[in-house]
Amino acid sequence: PDNDPSIFYRAILSIAVEKLRPDGWIFFEINEKFGNSVLALMQQSGIDKNLELADDLNGKPRWVCGQKTKHD
Repeated sequence: PDNDPSIFYRAILSIAVEKLRPDGWIFFEINEKFGNSVLALMQQSGIDKNLELADDLNGKPRWVCGQKTKHD
């Protein structure tokens, strides 16, 4: 739904925290409006190491990445 743009990020992150190995990476291509909110979701889920919000070639925030912490 339009009123919950983070629904898919939350769903993917819930799977990622179960399936990623310790120190495993996850990358998202994002809508430029949601970079900080996706980073916050990642951090809350336990993927909170080496978080980064990076720009595309046009200087717009377009992707985020982070690593799962070693503990579960």
